[in-house]
Amino acid sequence: MELTHLRYFVMLASVLNFTEAARRLFITQSTLSQSIRHTEEYLGVQLFERIGKKVYLTDAGSAFLPYAQKVMAETEKGIQRIQDLEGINAGVLKVGVISGLRAMLLQSLCVFADRYSDIQLQLYHSSSARELACMVLEDKVDIALTFLPGDISPLLESRVLFQSELKIMVAKCNNQNDISMSLKDMECKPIVLPPMGTYIRTVIEELAMRYKLNLRPNAETNDSTLLVQMVKTGNWISIGTSTSITQYPELSAISIEEPTPQFTAAILLRKTGYHNRATQNLIELISGTAKDRSEFRSLQLG
Repeated sequence: MELTHLRYFVMLASVLNFTEAARRLFITQSTLSQSIRHTEEYLGVQLFERIGKKVYLTDAGSAFLPYAQKVMAETEKGIQRIQDLEGINAGVLKVGVISGLRAMLLQSLCVFADRYSDIQLQLYHSSSARELACMVLEDKVDIALTFLPGDISPLLESRVLFQSELKIMVAKCNNQNDISMSLKDMECKPIVLPPMGTYIRTVIEELAMRYKLNLRPNAETNDSTLLVQMVKTGNWISIGTSTSITQYPELSAISIEEPTPQFTAAILLRKTGYHNRATQNLIELISGTAKDRSEFRSLQLG
């Protein structure tokens, strides 16, 4: 079986549509169908089932998929290793980022793009730290810039950057003179929060239980941009990390009077596997940006 057949199988399994898979692979649909048929004959099992215009993975196809994905991922890493040895800076770098650290990533990417103009960047955003950790673990991204979601898999390595406090997020025009606020004071205000299941919402719920508070939100959204826009109107307040809030000049970060846990910003990557020079360089750039940020903050506090 050739790698091409595996690549075609993995693509079809990801989109479950022959026309779309062929388009993404830049081949004809008949070529794709012939390749899938060849793979099925080689394995002696049916990998896909067609019902009308829909395509489904069979049980055999679902069982075979993670192994095919692993072969393709390891092959790509081998290619990257050879390119590094030959001094070739090319390929794809997949980076995940959590909402509150997008500004920091952008600052690092501006420098990275100048050094590695032939590297194609694929950027993935999520509001969920747990989702990003899973994406790294499943090789869907090479690294992720995120806040650590509590315990992480022993297969992952975390490079800690800095700590970020929880703050109350408000529109600057409304509360710019407030220095601090109690979580108790939030009970009587309209609140917008991320949905249940996200790491920050879990922390907020734990704080509510600890201090016997009713922090029931008036609105929930998994869209961090929409959440910020809602707070900017002055009709809602929220809770976020200080790093997240200071990205927006229209918002104020109000200190919380009660003790709250710190959020740890870190770069996540797999312990196993090969990380090429471009990946290592981006990690160094992000670490440098984080260090500059921490030093600047220390000067402000001093």
